[in-house]
Amino acid sequence: MIYFFSYITILFSACCEILISPKRRVDFRKMALFLFALSFSIIAGIRYGVGIDYFTYYGIFSRTTEFSIDYFFTIQWLEPGFRLLVYLLNRAGFSAYFMFFFFAFLSLTLLTKGIKKSSNLSLFSFFVFFCLFYTTYIFNVMRQGIVMCLFVYLLDDISKRDLKKVFLLSLVGISIHYSGIFILLSYFLYSLRISKRNVVLLILAGLLMIIVNTHVSRILIPLIPGYVGDKLLSYHTSRGASIDIFNLLQRLLIFIPFIGFYERLKSLKPNFLGFFNMYIVGFLLYGLFSFEALFATRINMFFRILEVVLVPYVVEIHNSRINRLVLFALLGLWLTVVFVSQLRSPSIFPFITIFDVAWR
Repeated sequence: MIYFFSYITILFSACCEILISPKRRVDFRKMALFLFALSFSIIAGIRYGVGIDYFTYYGIFSRTTEFSIDYFFTIQWLEPGFRLLVYLLNRAGFSAYFMFFFFAFLSLTLLTKGIKKSSNLSLFSFFVFFCLFYTTYIFNVMRQGIVMCLFVYLLDDISKRDLKKVFLLSLVGISIHYSGIFILLSYFLYSLRISKRNVVLLILAGLLMIIVNTHVSRILIPLIPGYVGDKLLSYHTSRGASIDIFNLLQRLLIFIPFIGFYERLKSLKPNFLGFFNMYIVGFLLYGLFSFEALFATRINMFFRILEVVLVPYVVEIHNSRINRLVLFALLGLWLTVVFVSQLRSPSIFPFITIFDVAWR
């Protein structure tokens, strides 16, 4: 029920936004985004056992440890910056449930501040995030979720070429999750200029790499040095799997409006080309590392967070209210199918709260 109510609420808000003239200033968006961030953080905080990683993080949040240098490096997969935040919250006396709320609110605050700066259809942007990323990167892959939302927050600074701010906050991001390195990479990708023809060729190249991923893995893994190579090797040897066909197909599906309206998007939305450069490179990396599905998916989803800005662009460039509604309906249908498919996971549905457990 909570998923259905949340979905309907955000969908209705986004639909109202679409119906309003794009040139009209709408002040209710700011309050709506804050209420969404707060409400969905509370939902993340009161859940119990929802999400594959729930009990792993619950154990980390509940652990009381004395301060020491070794504390920040004993568990290799837990980055020191995230560990420091957990330590400070733990020593301040906050419970594990509060930490679930805190990290969700941190992520969603960064997200909403970012989409307010980069999207004129900010409620639609939040709807995209809710359908594609909320249950996965707020409930599950929490550390990467924080960094992905930091990425959205920094999109405006990337477009304004503020290297100092992007560099410093990228370091903060890396200390929380290694994927933060892609924020800094994106700063340089933004300046690339890729023609529509080359975009199509790059998509085909990514598909080709997915097809031959087993052979690529034998060549690529030995060439990657240091921490990244060790991390990739651990994924490859212990969790190897094939790419999910549904995820690949819906990934390819969203390219259709981007390519179809490419010239119009490029001329009407100055940031589109730079953001789309990052998006395309993300797909190439997805193909390049597709020999290990989990690792490839992590990279893929990091750059797919750009869809919270790019997808609303497709609607925004049309002045006709009918065209906007038709495109919103088609994109909304795609988002709904993806969202419903996520609810098929027994770790996500049904939604159980801490109150359900207390009253048993």
